[in-house]
Amino acid sequence: MSTRWRSLIPALLGALWLSVPVAWAGPPSSASLASCRRAASQEPDTREAWGCFYDHARQAGDYAASAEALRASLAQAGELEPRARGYALLALANLVGELDTTAAVELYEQAVVELERGGDSLALTLTLLNLAHRQRVMGELERSAETLRAAERSAAAHGDPRWIATVAVERVRHTLRSSGDLGEAASMLGEVEPLLFPDGDYQSQVNWLSAAASVHRQLGQLDEARAAHERLIALTEGADDAYVEASARYNRLVVMLEQARARGDGSPSAELVAEVERALAVSVRGGNKWVAGPMRCIHADLLRAQGQLDAAEASARRCRDETRGLGDPRLAADGVLAVLDVLITKGPLSADEADEAEALLAEAWRHAEASGEAQVRYAVSVIEAELRWRTGPRERAIAASEAVLVTLEQLRLEQSDPLSRAEFQGSRALGYERYVDHLLLAAKGRDEAQLLAAAFEVGERFRARVLFESLDGSGREHATLSLAEVELASFQQLLGPREAALVYQLASARDFDDQRRGSWVMIVTRDAVRAVPLTEVDGLRGRIELYTELVERRDASIDEAAARLWSALLADALAELPAQIDSLALILDGVLHRLPFASLRSGPDAPTLAQRYATSVVPSARVLALWYRHEATTHETPKAVLALADPPPVGAPLPPKPAPARSTGTTPEIELGPLPFARREAKLVAHGDDDLVWVGAAASEAALVNAALERFSVLHLATHAIIDERHPGRSAIVLAPGDGNDGMLQAREIARLDLRGKLVVLSACSSARDRVVDGEGVMGLAHALFEAGAHVVVGGLWPLRDDEALALFERFYRHLDAGESVAAALAAAQRELAAAGAKPAAWAGVVVLGDGTFVPFPAGRSRPSDAAVTPDGEPGRGPMLGWILGALALLGVAVVGWRVAKPS
Repeated sequence: MSTRWRSLIPALLGALWLSVPVAWAGPPSSASLASCRRAASQEPDTREAWGCFYDHARQAGDYAASAEALRASLAQAGELEPRARGYALLALANLVGELDTTAAVELYEQAVVELERGGDSLALTLTLLNLAHRQRVMGELERSAETLRAAERSAAAHGDPRWIATVAVERVRHTLRSSGDLGEAASMLGEVEPLLFPDGDYQSQVNWLSAAASVHRQLGQLDEARAAHERLIALTEGADDAYVEASARYNRLVVMLEQARARGDGSPSAELVAEVERALAVSVRGGNKWVAGPMRCIHADLLRAQGQLDAAEASARRCRDETRGLGDPRLAADGVLAVLDVLITKGPLSADEADEAEALLAEAWRHAEASGEAQVRYAVSVIEAELRWRTGPRERAIAASEAVLVTLEQLRLEQSDPLSRAEFQGSRALGYERYVDHLLLAAKGRDEAQLLAAAFEVGERFRARVLFESLDGSGREHATLSLAEVELASFQQLLGPREAALVYQLASARDFDDQRRGSWVMIVTRDAVRAVPLTEVDGLRGRIELYTELVERRDASIDEAAARLWSALLADALAELPAQIDSLALILDGVLHRLPFASLRSGPDAPTLAQRYATSVVPSARVLALWYRHEATTHETPKAVLALADPPPVGAPLPPKPAPARSTGTTPEIELGPLPFARREAKLVAHGDDDLVWVGAAASEAALVNAALERFSVLHLATHAIIDERHPGRSAIVLAPGDGNDGMLQAREIARLDLRGKLVVLSACSSARDRVVDGEGVMGLAHALFEAGAHVVVGGLWPLRDDEALALFERFYRHLDAGESVAAALAAAQRELAAAGAKPAAWAGVVVLGDGTFVPFPAGRSRPSDAAVTPDGEPGRGPMLGWILGALALLGVAVVGWRVAKPS
C-alpha cells in the first residue's frame, strides 16, 4: 500500500517550547570546569562565578558533570552570604533542570528564599522566571501563574524596563501554554519589542523571538512564524549556542511542514529531509535532549512518506521512549501519539495491535491531563477519534469527534479579539475536517440522508463564525439564528427551485491513507443533497496562483489551466445538478477564495461558468439563511444609489495615463493617481432622481460616515483601496480627507456604518482580495461591510483597469435597473464583455460576495438615453473623455492600459 504524506502530530501539538533557563543574560561561554572552580573559590559572592558552571554545560553538553563540580565547589565554599548562596542554588537548579525537573523546582524554591534574604531583585526575578517555566513544564499552570506575579513584583522593584519587558514575554509564554488570549499576547509582544531590540540581553531576545514565533503559528500566520524562527537561528548561530539553535531549528521545521501541507505538496522536499538531519546534528552537538526525542517523531513521519512504514514505526517508538524520560508530559504525549499515528496508518489493526492502541491511548490521556494544557487534550482527542472511526461502533466514533469540537470551542472562547478567534480556529481546521470526512465516507445506504445532514451541520460550525457572531451579537433585528438552528433541511427550503449551493471542503492535512482524503464538495438543492470527493487537489494552491497570474497578464495559454481546474473542482459537482439550475451559491474553503471561478471552462470551445450560471460566493449557509430570512421580513426597501468616485490623489502625482489601474497598496503612503473614468462610472450608475453622486473632494470620508445611509439601497465606491493582508482591520477604502478625517476609511471603521440590507459595490481594485483565514473566509473590507449589515458586496480579485471597470459596471447596472438580481446582473455583464472579445482579465476577477439573489430594484428603474456603451466594450466618448484622450495624445502617451505593480 502506498501512503500519503501527512504531518499530523506536529500540526496538532504545535512547536516545541524552548526548555532553556533564562537566568544568564549572555550566550554560553567556552569556560572550562577548572576555571569555573577557580572563580567559585576566588569570587564566591559574584553571580558570574556560579553561572560559569551552567555556561560551560551549555557549551559542552555535560550537565551532570557540571552539576557535580558545582556541588563540590559549594561544599568547599563553606558558609556563604544569602545572596551568594542564592546565586549558587540558581546555577545548580539550571543544571539539574536538564536531568530532573522535580529536583530543579526544589532548588529554585531554595534559591528564591536566599535571594529574598540577600536583597538581589534582579537575580530573584531570574530565579522566579526559571521556576515558573519549570512549573509549566510539570503542568502546574496555576502555581506558574502565581510565580510569574512574584516575578513581576521583583522586576518592578529592580526598575529596569528591559527586565520588566522580559517578565512580560514570560507572561506571553505562559499564555500560550495555558491556551490563553493570543490577541492580547501579540499586543504585549509588540509593546515590549522596542525595549529588547536591538540592545536587550541575549536571553531576553531569545525568549521574545520564541514567543513571537509561537503566537504567529497558533494564529496560523506561518510566514511570520518562520521569519521569527529564522531570526532566532541567526541569533543563536552568532552566539555559538547550539542548545537553543536546536530548539529553534525544530520549531522552524514544524512550521515548514505546515507550510508544505498548506501548499498541498505530495511528498516531503529534499529541503525538509536535510533540515531534519541538520537539526538532529545540532541537538546532539548542543546536548539538547528536549529536541532529539521529538525530532524522532518528525523523522517517523518523513519515513512514512517514503513508504518505509516499519522504519517509521521504529522511529516513532524511539521518540516515545526518549520523550517519556524528559519530565514534560506534553512531550511524552507527543511520543505516544506518534506511535498511535503509525499504527493507524499501517492499516486494519489486529487484535494485539488494537489492545496496544487502547493502552497507548490511555497513556496519552494521562500525559495530557498531567500537562494541564487544553491543546494537548485536543491532540489526543483527535487521535482517539481517528481510532474510534476505525474500530467502531459509529456511535462511539461520533461521540469522540464531538469531544474534539467541544475542546476546540473551549480553546476558541479564550480568544477575545475577533481576528485572533478566527485565526485560532482556522489553524485548527483538522478537527472539523476529519469529522466531516468520516461522516461523508459513511454516508451510504439507509443512513445516507442523516449522515449527509450531520456532515453539513458540522461544516457550518466551522465556517464564518466570527462574522455570524458579529451579526448575532449586534442587537440588530435580523440577527436571529443560533448555531443550534443550522440544519440542512431548513437551509434547503430557503433555496429557490433554480438555485443550488456548492459547499467545498479542502483537506488541510495529508490523510491516513489514499482512501481518506478529506476534500469534498457537497451539492445542495431544494430537493436533494449529494457529496462528491475531490480527488485532483494535489498542489491546488500553486495551480490556482498560476492560473490567476495567467488571467491577469492576459496570457493566451489559460485554456488548459482552466480546464484542469474545471475538472478538479466543478465537473463532477455540476453533473449532479438538475437542468433547471441557473444560480450557484459557492461556499468556498481556503485558497478557493482566490480563484476566478467565472472564467473556468471545460475546454477552449466550452462555455465559461459565467455563461452557464449566475454565481455568488457565500460566507456560510448560516449567514445566507440569515440574509434570506431578513429579506423575507423586509416590507419596504429604498431604491436610491449613493456613488462616491475619484477622490483627490494621495501622495505625489502620477504621470498622466489613459487607463490607470485602481491601485492596491499596503500603506497609505503609496502613490495613488486620479481615476477619470470613475467619475463617469459614478454618474452612469447613479442616474435616478433620488440618487447622489459625490466626486473629487466631495467624495470624503466625513461625508460618507455622516450620510443618512438608510435612504439608499446601493452604495457604489469607485476609488482606490489599500489592502493589508497581515492586518485586515487596517485595509481601507481611499476617500477624500477633511473635517478631522484622514480619508482612509479602514475596515474597523467600515464595520461601524449602518449598511443593513444594502448592496455595496467596491469598484476599487483587489477589493475582494484581502486576507483569507481558513473557515472564516476573506477578512478585511468585504468582511467589515458584512459586519456593518450589507447583504451583498461586489469586489475584485485583482487590479481592474479604469476603462474596463467603467465598461463592466455600466453593463452590470443596466441589468440591475432591469430588475435582475445582483449575481444575474454581473453574470450577464461578464457574458456581454466576453462576447465582445474582452479578455477574462477585464471581467472574471469581479465577484459577488454574499446574497447574489438580492434584487435592489424589483420594479426596475428607467435609464437615461446617454448611458450607452459601444459594442466593442469601450465607453462611449463624451466631451470629457474626448478631452482626456486628446490631451494624452498631445503628451505623446499611448492610449493603453497600465497596471500598478503590487507591493510586496
